[in-house]
Amino acid sequence: MTNRNIQDMSLAIADALARAKKTGSDTTAYWHLTFQSYETPVLRDLFLPELKTFDPATATIDFEASKATINADINFPKIRYGSYAIDSLQIKAQGDTKNITADLQIKHAGLDTLCLDRVHL
Repeated sequence: MTNRNIQDMSLAIADALARAKKTGSDTTAYWHLTFQSYETPVLRDLFLPELKTFDPATATIDFEASKATINADINFPKIRYGSYAIDSLQIKAQGDTKNITADLQIKHAGLDTLCLDRVHL
């Protein structure tokens, strides 16, 4: 849900991030995005033939120009493509005019010959 088209929304986000404590030119813009993916066998077969496992991904992103805040929570529970595997990829980000923080966590990532457990950046 938004009150702007995607081009105007990207300009409003860039304006909010660049203005620091100054008042922006568009303080009424907002954006609330909720996303959930579903496995689609036809698309998988056409574009990702080596996709073995894909649990539905979810994302929630909120932006409010009047407060100059952005929050994101993105989750990929499980992906296996060929010999690559990722279990529980989570990205969280929060930002305002002073600071943007991001957190990336992976429970398990690996290839057939390499494995990383509990990655946190």
